[in-house]
Amino acid sequence: MSKKKNAPSKVEVRPLTMGHFGELQDATAAAYPEWTGGLWKRETIQRLLDLFPEGQLGVFVGGRLAGCALSIIVDIGKLGMEHTYLKATGGYSFSTHNPKGNTL
Repeated sequence: MSKKKNAPSKVEVRPLTMGHFGELQDATAAAYPEWTGGLWKRETIQRLLDLFPEGQLGVFVGGRLAGCALSIIVDIGKLGMEHTYLKATGGYSFSTHNPKGNTL
C-alpha cells in the first residue's frame, strides 16, 4: 500500500491590505530575528497602501503571509544613482514616490 505524499502548499502573490498587517509583523520578525530596529508601523504601511496600493504585494503560502514586496516609484533622474535607502524613501515618508517616475 502506498502512502500519499503531502500536497505542496499553494503559493500565491496578491495585493497586501491593512488586514494583513499582523501577519506582516509576524513574518518580518521571523525573517529578521536579529533585527534591532523597529518593525514597520501601521501608519507606514497605510501610507504605502494609500500612495501606491498596486505596488504592495504579499506572498502567501498555504493562505498565510510568508513575505512581501513593498515598493514605490521614483524619478531616478531627480534621485540620482548614488543614493541611500533613506534618501530614496524620503526618510521613510515616501515623499519621493512619483507615479510618473521611471524606477520601481
